[in-house]
Amino acid sequence: MSDFLSEFNGKQVEFAKKYVADIVRHLKPEKRRIANEGVFALLISDVERSSVIVMQEYAHWLAAKLVRSKNFEKQIMPVCDEHLFSSVSGKNGVSILFVLEFLSRIIRAGTKLPFIGHITGDRLVPDELALRKYEACFDWT
Repeated sequence: MSDFLSEFNGKQVEFAKKYVADIVRHLKPEKRRIANEGVFALLISDVERSSVIVMQEYAHWLAAKLVRSKNFEKQIMPVCDEHLFSSVSGKNGVSILFVLEFLSRIIRAGTKLPFIGHITGDRLVPDELALRKYEACFDWT
């Protein structure tokens, strides 16, 4: 795997873990006390695992879609289709509802998707330099 792909995957993992940490930080203390610490830690680790998987799959899907389209201009945010949801869910054992919920929470104005671009309103402003590096990692013929 190229150095760029390793860095690309690492940034997606960081993004997903930060997302989960934000959820945990905003939980009210009484919600945390519902279960003992071990059960709570297990639950959070499962959410983190699922978030990392969904983010990595989505990031590769979106980067490939942008690279193949050769459109690095500001554009309407590409829409995921049910094949992506089913694929992520089926091959990784992540609930399809979790996939939908996670993506609906991150695909919002102000979100910066690592090595892909940032979202302003309903538009994606692609990171052309990063996507060109992504493109160079594969044979697209």
